[in-house]
Amino acid sequence: MKIYFLLLAVFFSAEMSAQMHITEQNSWPVVLDNTTPVNTLIKRFEGDWKWVQTNKFYWIGYTDLMYSIAAKRNVAIKPLLNFINTTKNRHAKWGAICTIHLIGINSEIAGRETEEFTNLSARNALLSLLSDTSLQAGIIELLIRDPRYSDIPIVMNVMRNSKGDTWALNNYLTIFPIDLPVGQEIPKEFDQSVKIQNPDKGAYEDVANHLPLILNAISNSHSDTFFVDQTLLCKNLWGNRAHSLVDFKNVEDSTINGLHEPSAYVKIRDFLYDLTGVDYCEIGNKLQYYVDGNKVFICTQETAKKRLLSWWTHLLPQQRKLYSRNLRVADDPSAQKVGYLQPPTTN
Repeated sequence: MKIYFLLLAVFFSAEMSAQMHITEQNSWPVVLDNTTPVNTLIKRFEGDWKWVQTNKFYWIGYTDLMYSIAAKRNVAIKPLLNFINTTKNRHAKWGAICTIHLIGINSEIAGRETEEFTNLSARNALLSLLSDTSLQAGIIELLIRDPRYSDIPIVMNVMRNSKGDTWALNNYLTIFPIDLPVGQEIPKEFDQSVKIQNPDKGAYEDVANHLPLILNAISNSHSDTFFVDQTLLCKNLWGNRAHSLVDFKNVEDSTINGLHEPSAYVKIRDFLYDLTGVDYCEIGNKLQYYVDGNKVFICTQETAKKRLLSWWTHLLPQQRKLYSRNLRVADDPSAQKVGYLQPPTTN
């Protein structure tokens, strides 16, 4: 009898929602719990739960629990932050973080290239968590889906006070149409190709071995244009961008010392754009580059951080104000999707 009444209580506490879970194959209504107190709901992240499998990298698999908490809107933000800052359970922590993001987008799931993060209280909550370096990459993955200029001074302040390379913060800044001292346009006339031997075609999805191959090839080419920081050759440089760096359509076979070996040509300019590029779902990898005169230096994220901090320090007050506006990049007419991005307009 107790079980019967318990099930009955659960039934009446659950409410079908206008929101939908969306996956590659199908969709179904979200079921909201509108009666359980928000703190009790949040504690359920400590239990056994799983993300909804959307089978699309641009859709986040929010659960009914997340939607139920997000329905409380701003009331839930402070309890979520308290939970994130106290729980030792990393899975639970990320459930709460993504719930704040869900509040930020008003529980409205968008398409594969656009999303409106309109709740600034939720956005400020995520920005406040960037001081924890272990959370930086994941939070930037959420913020980059709808970047705002007002993030920039906060990111720069966190960068100044953080130890380490802050690679995700560095890369995030490159999505803004700002004349930065890293990630600049590489003139087409600079482009060169390097040849790599034995690219592992069988490990197309596991491409970590391609990166040192290509960097070594660039380093050994003795180019007068492209220079590689040698410390990169012994580091794990992968961020969240894990796809092949070798176009296997361009792999050719050659005979070297009587042995039959495959080889491939890699265009350095395209390689750097691909490796460091950021967009709606990508925050790049753990290296950067910068253009200085007629030379391109492939550098560590520590070097990139120093260059960015120096750039910010030497900006005039009116320039900092320009880069601190509460404006979505998506709403800025000066933010071009293709080509080199110029500084934003003042109007």
